[in-house]
Amino acid sequence: MTFYVLAKYPEVYEKVMEEIDRVLEKAEDFSADTLKSMPYIDAVFKEVLRFYTPAPAFIVREALEDFTIGEFEIKKGYMLNGFLLLNNKSPKYFTDPDEF
Repeated sequence: MTFYVLAKYPEVYEKVMEEIDRVLEKAEDFSADTLKSMPYIDAVFKEVLRFYTPAPAFIVREALEDFTIGEFEIKKGYMLNGFLLLNNKSPKYFTDPDEF
């Protein structure tokens, strides 16, 4: 998906290439330490994972005991469904959640 994003957003591609050129100009070789000195690329990778998460959208768990969440009583044996992508696109956590 990262290649797709770089093709879709030429301004992101340009900044990535500028950072690579700047860092590799000074580096003797390319290593994990070299990547650590590329914060923009790190941010792009993290944003790709947020926007196009490879994780399953849903998780299902069985309650192993009775418990309460807020005003909801959950009984042992109930099947609970979680929609993981809600946080990735939530305005509670991201200023413009639908913008890359």
